[in-house]
Amino acid sequence: MTPIIAFERLFFAVFGQTSPDDINSQRSSRPEWTENLFKIVFGIYMLVSVVVLINLLIAMMSDTYQRIQAQSDIEWKYGLSKLIRNMHRTSTAPSPMNLVTTWFVWIVEKVRARIVKKKRPSLVQMMNLHRGQQSPRTKAGAKWLSKVKKGQVAPKVCCGGVIMVPIIPIKVFYGQII
Repeated sequence: MTPIIAFERLFFAVFGQTSPDDINSQRSSRPEWTENLFKIVFGIYMLVSVVVLINLLIAMMSDTYQRIQAQSDIEWKYGLSKLIRNMHRTSTAPSPMNLVTTWFVWIVEKVRARIVKKKRPSLVQMMNLHRGQQSPRTKAGAKWLSKVKKGQVAPKVCCGGVIMVPIIPIKVFYGQII
């Protein structure tokens, strides 16, 4: 038996593709103790390879289980939050009645928004309450906000299309902008 044939038989033996006929030698000129030794060594090889492969499989499954177990709490919380979000988005009323409840909820939200909008002071009013404690930059921002009309994105352009913006130096203290 050549080393290549021996390697081939050992390789395919791991996958269970051997039979006792493959183990027998074709020459009868060899002593019988070599055939017995080959059978013993082949049996030990098969036992060790199967034990190693099964242990490797067990180790991989254990590692996978531990990773899944470590993430299970997070996965559970994520699934629960997804379920709650989906339940919150759907209405409880059946199809014909959900039109009535949807319109009712929409009207209530609009009324609440209008009431809150009337009660809430504007940003300029809030900034004027603490005028003595403001930095020059905050005062300039409050002045700019008071000139901007409601809904206007940028201040009006004056002086032939040039916007006048005061430049305030930035103080840097140990890498932090103050």
